[in-house]
Amino acid sequence: MLRLQSPLFPTDTIHVSETSVVVASIVGSLALPALATYVATRRLQALSPHEALRILTDGAVLVDVRDSVQSESQGQPSFCPASPDYIMAVPWMTADGGGRNTGFEEEVLFSLGEVSGRTFVVMDGDGRTSLAAAQCVSRLGNKLTVYTIEGGFKGWQAAGLATIGGQVGAAEEEVAASAPADVSSQAPRAATAAVPPRLPCCSSARLTHCLLHPGCGGAP
Repeated sequence: MLRLQSPLFPTDTIHVSETSVVVASIVGSLALPALATYVATRRLQALSPHEALRILTDGAVLVDVRDSVQSESQGQPSFCPASPDYIMAVPWMTADGGGRNTGFEEEVLFSLGEVSGRTFVVMDGDGRTSLAAAQCVSRLGNKLTVYTIEGGFKGWQAAGLATIGGQVGAAEEEVAASAPADVSSQAPRAATAAVPPRLPCCSSARLTHCLLHPGCGGAP
């Protein structure tokens, strides 16, 4: 049993068991990291695809955390970055299903060097894993601004934003190219020949007209 003096009432004595102190210490040690994670999560904002496009064209760094299989099958977002270095592909998970890419942090730092003060947009395939990757990126430097994209790459596509590559897009283009052409809409209209007027046989100009237009059908 511990005897503590009350800070509000110096003449009073507070009796606290050692077990209570140990329990309070354990709870505090567990709560502080959880609180820090909660605060970090609250600081990460999910952008709509159109908002993400605006920030990317303003100079943010796109971190594509899809694995190589996803990236090749789905394609890539198409936009005009401030620099080619502002787009990087660093998978968060291994393509073979072996779990988290343990070299994720090193690959991001190796690709960019100094990251402090920069803005990042983290994109995955469908928006389900980008938050964990964004939390990791936010701890790589000071004063970082990190966003995710709502729905990931699929959300980008659903918003009608430009993409390049991808097996799905290539298959659609191949089907469109192999579709039979609409002959009725593309066939040129046949030219209509001008038919000279028929003149009555009693006309004084019949002879001249027939000489100039053989086969006009004028009556003899």
